[in-house]
Amino acid sequence: MDEISRRVERLEVGHAFAERTADQLSAELLRAYEQIARLTTRLEALERRLGEIESGPEETGE
Repeated sequence: MDEISRRVERLEVGHAFAERTADQLSAELLRAYEQIARLTTRLEALERRLGEIESGPEETGE
């Protein structure tokens, strides 16, 4: 194998590694985003419940 072929092969291997790494990072970023969205929804619900508890029972006027 001549020098150019070896260099091309190294570049191809490096590119494949970089592409696989980028795909893995993208998938991990998506999972993190989804988890943040779920946690944000839960936090908002907990804040609403806490606000209701702190304000005490609502008067219905009956």
